[in-house]
Amino acid sequence: MKQFQLNSYTTFVAQIERRSELVTLLEQRLGIERQQQFEHFFSRYAPQFNERDKFVCEQMRAMTTHGLYRCDLKMLMGIALL
Repeated sequence: MKQFQLNSYTTFVAQIERRSELVTLLEQRLGIERQQQFEHFFSRYAPQFNERDKFVCEQMRAMTTHGLYRCDLKMLMGIALL
């Protein structure tokens, strides 16, 4: 259980770093400043993503799908067995 918690935390921190990187990329390239929640911000500017922006976004999604989801599921399964 502890290893899943550590993996989930590590993935979450890495995802935050990629999210911040994407915000910086968009702000610098488009000359804007984020004033919205991240989900709304990304949704609004997604049509203007370039290849690098898309790559960072895909990495964030992969962290959710393959890192956070799997670790969280394993922890929930472990709790259910208690």
